[in-house]
Amino acid sequence: METSAAESRSKFYEKIPNGMNLRLVLDLNTRLRLYSLHELIRIINLAGWKYIKSLGDILTLGPAGSETPDILTISRKI
Repeated sequence: METSAAESRSKFYEKIPNGMNLRLVLDLNTRLRLYSLHELIRIINLAGWKYIKSLGDILTLGPAGSETPDILTISRKI
């Protein structure tokens, strides 16, 4: 089974008063786990819920697809 993750590194600086230099305040590495629809369905089922359907947009109630940035699931507690 394939899984996905997004990794990033963010650096936050503050400007030193009365100067042209910056001081590093925070250097942050993050890793975010991204779930596909089939992984979400498995998690939902393991939690004792029944997957009903998925949506890609809460406003239009459009279906989820490979290009939708969000996956919304409709499920029911068994």
